[in-house]
Amino acid sequence: MEQELHLFIIWENARNKQDEIIADIKQNFKIINIYEMYWNKENFSNNLSRFYGTNLPKGCGKEVHCGVGKFLLIIVKDINPKYEERATSKGPKIVNINMFDKKEQYRELTGGGHKVHATNNEIETNHDLTLLLGKNVKDYLKENPDEWDNKIKSINSNLIGSKKWNTVSEMFYVLNNCTNYAILRNYESLPDEIYNNDHNDIDLICESLEDVAYILNATPVFEEEYRVHYKTEVENRIAYFDLRHIGDNYYCKEIEEKILKNRTYNQKGFYTLNKEDYFYTLLYHALIQKNEFKEDYKEKLVELDLEKRVQKNTTQREYVNILKNWLEQNNYIITDPVDKSVIMNKNILKYFTPILYKKEDEIEQIDVLMATYNGEKYLREQIESILNQTYSNIRLIISDDCSEDNTRKIIREYEEKDPRIITYFQEKNLGYIKNFEFLLTKIENNFYMLSDQDDFWLPEKIEHTYKFLKNENADLVFTDLMVIDENENIVNNSFNDLMNLTPKINKTVNSDKLVYLYNCVTGCTIMGTKEMLKNIMPIPCDSKHLIHDHWIALVSSLKGKVAYLPEKLIKYRQHGTNQIGIKHTTDKFTKIEDIRNHFINVKLGVFGTYVKRNEIFTEAQKKKNKEAYDYFEMLQNKKKMNFKKWHVFHNFYKNESFKYYIKNFLILNMPYIAEILLKIKNNIKN
Repeated sequence: MEQELHLFIIWENARNKQDEIIADIKQNFKIINIYEMYWNKENFSNNLSRFYGTNLPKGCGKEVHCGVGKFLLIIVKDINPKYEERATSKGPKIVNINMFDKKEQYRELTGGGHKVHATNNEIETNHDLTLLLGKNVKDYLKENPDEWDNKIKSINSNLIGSKKWNTVSEMFYVLNNCTNYAILRNYESLPDEIYNNDHNDIDLICESLEDVAYILNATPVFEEEYRVHYKTEVENRIAYFDLRHIGDNYYCKEIEEKILKNRTYNQKGFYTLNKEDYFYTLLYHALIQKNEFKEDYKEKLVELDLEKRVQKNTTQREYVNILKNWLEQNNYIITDPVDKSVIMNKNILKYFTPILYKKEDEIEQIDVLMATYNGEKYLREQIESILNQTYSNIRLIISDDCSEDNTRKIIREYEEKDPRIITYFQEKNLGYIKNFEFLLTKIENNFYMLSDQDDFWLPEKIEHTYKFLKNENADLVFTDLMVIDENENIVNNSFNDLMNLTPKINKTVNSDKLVYLYNCVTGCTIMGTKEMLKNIMPIPCDSKHLIHDHWIALVSSLKGKVAYLPEKLIKYRQHGTNQIGIKHTTDKFTKIEDIRNHFINVKLGVFGTYVKRNEIFTEAQKKKNKEAYDYFEMLQNKKKMNFKKWHVFHNFYKNESFKYYIKNFLILNMPYIAEILLKIKNNIKN
């Protein structure tokens, strides 16, 4: 093995043993020079921090332990270096054991601790020598080829760059020899225009942000810990740096490691990316980390592209495909940077979702199911509100049920623009319940949501619902809604308050009674699990009085856990063509007989379905369902008064409010009395 240059430092508090140490070094190494170094006490802690690459404030334990006075720097040649594994302060490492073992010996001689420093390999020597004397190993040997003349030279100087950098070249010389870095882009004007380039700072990629910041003697510009914008003084002016580093997700770790491994030395005196890495990382930056794909980036990409993949007329979508192919071929992904100030262009990211891009908190992809039919008037607004959610890892699956207006044209338009959209166009009209059932068969992910065609989702709807479902470990979550008219004027701030559902929900949300008697869950608010679908499917359509959202919520409450998030996350639009709306069906009836007949028909439809699909119920519930069906069937023939099976009514309605209980008891069992009371009420109004 070739001889190596190394160094020892005997800190002030070990100098009582310096003669013994120097004598031993002479026996084992060739001494080139010995210096007595002095760092002024004002800057000692800063010098120490920069030298070791860690925060060692004034008065710290290491400073007290080593001393802040004059210390010896001993430069040696190891004629026959040997490398083996040793246990170091940073774990097991392969080190020069001639140096390492002597360091341990001298530390023991001086009372233990770290009063003696020594380099473990020539890379470390390069680092230490450059900071201490401003010369790397190669340049130092050119100027100091001979053996030591037995004279200790005095140097009264702090680490290079401790106050400021005299020149740009000096700064890069130190960086080149002290750390592994590369300039990411916009280096063409360096080192001449370090302050006034079009992009205002120098973007570096490095192995360790902390290490490079100390080497540069740079300080943070912003207080936030995630920010990587630093400044240092060069030639009496301030230069700014963005210190990207491996593991910060500015690019994925594999890209960051590759570009450092393949870095090239620029003849102007610094390290840059090779041309291929420069092209692709600049393309990544210009497309994904900017709000707009600017012309200066396009011009630079054309200049860099030796393979002629891009030209002046290359479209943005073609650029996207070039980047996408590169990422796929190399098994790279797009990551969310730790530095939250970095822009992530959602309009571009949609082309990479979900295979190549998943936000850190969006590991789960969510299927959003939208059933459409003649919905052209409000469809664009609804689709936009879904695509622009804060939680973007979604698939929007749309099934159109033979629309006769421009609905299909609008859907195709959005499908071409956003790869997250998947469409189905039915050849035969299914009806909205069977259309949603069809959509449920297309779910591929663990979670799904239902969407109408005419509402507006608030930006946080998916994010908040998903987080709540995960926190509650629920099988189904539903929320409240804000009611608006066709012009987006607020009709009511709470749909559930408007429909008198809130007390019922609060009382029964953790039980199977939530939707047993009547539905409290609005379908467009739910998020459910794919796992529960094995119990839900197929959705019954025997009665118009029990629809898909009622059935989904019922089964989820019987077989799993349903949770309620009282946030209003949808603007629920009411207009003339709603399939389902806020008006009570009974509002159109003026006679008790009509209200009663409708009530009975609804319950027969609901409990008739329960009886037919009895596999989801317990034996006790099956018996209860049959009793209820028989009770309401009997009521059809009791037009005036009923005195039978009152216990069935009582068991169902005993937990309702007293007013609700009496009102419905009279309508169902004593309609004659209810009719008289209604007439009295109307007369009083008139």
